[in-house]
Amino acid sequence: MTRLLGILLLISPLWAVSPNLVQEMQQARALMVKIYYQAFKERCDRVDNDMVYSNAMQKGAPSLVKHLQAFVNHIPLLQALTPKDPKQAQVIKALKAFEIFNLAAFLRDSIPDIDDCRDDPEHPERVAPFNAKKKTLKFLKGIELIYTPLIEAYHQGLDITDYLQTLQANLNAPNLYNYLFHMGTQEDILDMIKGAKTPTMRHFFKDFKYIGACNALINSRYNGFSFDIDSDPENFLQTQIIRSMGANVQQDLQLWANYYDARVLAFLGDYADQYSSNMENYWRVVSNVREIQHPSGGGLIFVGGPEVHEFAKAMKSMATAMQLTLPQNPTPCLQPQYLNQEAKAVCLQIFQQHTYNPKPLQKYLNSLRLLSIDNAPCVYLNSKDQLQAFKSNNALCLVLQKHFTKGLK
Repeated sequence: MTRLLGILLLISPLWAVSPNLVQEMQQARALMVKIYYQAFKERCDRVDNDMVYSNAMQKGAPSLVKHLQAFVNHIPLLQALTPKDPKQAQVIKALKAFEIFNLAAFLRDSIPDIDDCRDDPEHPERVAPFNAKKKTLKFLKGIELIYTPLIEAYHQGLDITDYLQTLQANLNAPNLYNYLFHMGTQEDILDMIKGAKTPTMRHFFKDFKYIGACNALINSRYNGFSFDIDSDPENFLQTQIIRSMGANVQQDLQLWANYYDARVLAFLGDYADQYSSNMENYWRVVSNVREIQHPSGGGLIFVGGPEVHEFAKAMKSMATAMQLTLPQNPTPCLQPQYLNQEAKAVCLQIFQQHTYNPKPLQKYLNSLRLLSIDNAPCVYLNSKDQLQAFKSNNALCLVLQKHFTKGLK
């Protein structure tokens, strides 16, 4: 199964834009546009008669849900997640319902809002052009980043229901918007400093945009696509999605929302404190560029050089910088695809010598439960707090598995 997933990811530019997926994306978006224009024409009548949703939405929702569902059902990476028992079947059905919600929100972002009919009742806002192929690839890139380690762990014996329920009980997720915002600010700072961004940084921040977009879709469930039918009876499309998948999936939707939070936290290397994440702090050390208060008190400025960081004067090489930061906060080592060669070497060294501070990894594992390296599963902490190791040929993972009992559990 590892080889199968590897092949799927290797050929992702091909299957991600397969005709079936692009066609379903295009048809769903075209129907949503049609509903928008028809709803615009009837909106004044709806306002005058206190209607909570449009006739256009009522008529178009069943067909729209079918296209959304067909798209999700054609995603190869999710097709690889096959149930092994009735409980898993229910959880996987909830996952697909969850992604139908996300796809609906994803498409909804490309459709204008219908303003009060008194503003301009004759002329709806024009809908922007839509490249179904590019949008399909964008949506599926997020799917890949979110689900790849889980699906591989699942095929290596992870009990998915145990994992999701244990995650829900143990996940300590702060306000992720703040951390994503701070990371976005860090990217802006690096963009303003000539030469600060390396290829590995560019790779990270490119994927960061996908993760941020996924997080935004999750947040949109409380703005027009909420899960709770009883508290949001006006959401006709949401009701149709739930009914199409079976009303009993509703109780498992929050499990997948928690999983998304866990993946965002994993991507951020977990949070260092209430203001920053471990990956953000890593980029600050690597780039030696940060945002500081101007000495005159006149606001924030972007600077680089020895005056920025207390370690900078002692740095004679990048390896020195890594030796100063990674042993204390080793969670960036879990994402070697974003690290430079010096950092990878330091990570392997501190894992082999067991010379890292175990507390950040302990916090990470106790909360997120599934620890992945390079987007592949490495170690899982189950509901009985027992460690489960996954097959891996990654040197960092193999060394970490060997030493885990010495410093974590």
